Amino acid sequence: MSEFRNDLEGRRTRMAKRAEQAAQGRNEAAAEARHVEENTQRLRALRLAKEAADREAVEREPPKPARKPARRKPAAKAIKVEELNAEDDG
Repeated sequence: MSEFRNDLEGRRTRMAKRAEQAAQGRNEAAAEARHVEENTQRLRALRLAKEAADREAVEREPPKPARKPARRKPAAKAIKVEELNAEDDG
């Protein structure tokens, strides 16, 4: 009977130790999740503040002057086929 009792107590202590480790693991996972969420919120706040500052900076800039349309180059003069053939012949 003594062996049975020792075995039973050993099982109980092992089960209690496993339960404690599982609870500790859940607590660590929850802490990590909180840390990730806090970091995400911090980065989101920084991004939104930067975007707002960028919008304000663009609004403060004076408008750029309108560009004048580019001048077109005059079309190349057409050369008659006879003139080209005359140049090739020599």
